[in-house]
Amino acid sequence: EPKSKGNRILNWIRRHKLDTAIIAFLVLISGIVSAVNMTGYPQRFEDEGTYVSQAWAIKEQGTLTHYTYWYDHPPVGWIQMAGHLALTDALDRYGSAITAGREFMLLLHLATIVLLFALARRLGIGSIAAGIGTLAYGLSPLVIEFSRYVLLDNVVVTGRVVDGAGLDLAV
Repeated sequence: EPKSKGNRILNWIRRHKLDTAIIAFLVLISGIVSAVNMTGYPQRFEDEGTYVSQAWAIKEQGTLTHYTYWYDHPPVGWIQMAGHLALTDALDRYGSAITAGREFMLLLHLATIVLLFALARRLGIGSIAAGIGTLAYGLSPLVIEFSRYVLLDNVVVTGRVVDGAGLDLAV
């Protein structure tokens, strides 16, 4: 009889207690550091508004952009953001659309933290060393600043970590 997905996850956690504890610590610390003053720093700039407005257009108008004649990047990033906005009502929860977009960036950043640790472990790096390396990434001032911006680059970073590791995300 095949095991349920929930049982497989619990079995994985039991077998990897140290890794699970390190991942939880990394997500907690990186989440706190990245979320504190997320709406105040760095200062907003026009690209953030552009990408959030394109996500809004998908969510509200069913179009790829808010403007008919638009030449831009491939839309996969703001399509994903539109999904987040639709699922979480982020635009209605915040006074600024940019803040709603930055919330999505925070989730991507935390996913990158988990995936980066998983990549290091898959490459044979020990749990403690992988945790230290991932923490150094998560606390890097450049990462903190740029992972807050609503940029398509942040969507790509998360995808590239998955890609580079050849990770099978099926549990």
